[in-house]
Amino acid sequence: MANVGTAASLHLRPSAERVAPIKVVAWHERSRGQRPGSQDGLNAAEANGQAVVMEAVPKYRFDRMVADALDDLPEELLHVLDNVVVQIQDRHPDDPTLLGLYDGVPHTERTGQEGPDVVSIYRLALCDMCEDLDDLEDEVFVTVIHEVAHAAGIDDDRLHELGWG
Repeated sequence: MANVGTAASLHLRPSAERVAPIKVVAWHERSRGQRPGSQDGLNAAEANGQAVVMEAVPKYRFDRMVADALDDLPEELLHVLDNVVVQIQDRHPDDPTLLGLYDGVPHTERTGQEGPDVVSIYRLALCDMCEDLDDLEDEVFVTVIHEVAHAAGIDDDRLHELGWG
């Protein structure tokens, strides 16, 4: 579980450069077609015409990966976790390729009357797109940052600019 605040000083640049955040929409999803560094959402083997299927990681191990990703969030993002519930599900019921989903009111728009935001991370969709455990750990980290950043008030365009698309 996690918590959230404002995005006034939030910086998610994977490099040393710091960039100011931009406002986000109230609902967001991250799906296979948005995989950073990929060709049309495909992993390297798929882009070369090879089908690579990683066996699904057991739930307990995937839960640990998500917990580790939350522990490794940038310090500027930690205050955002005050009012966020992070849940892990096998798949989104309407879009089985969805990797993550943010549902809530970004903290830059909160009035104090809202309930907790919800970040969903989809285990089987993430396993489906990864070649191995290292790839999965990286993808889980990117997906967690991506969804929590939406709770902080950062939109997709800005996340793509910062390398967290």
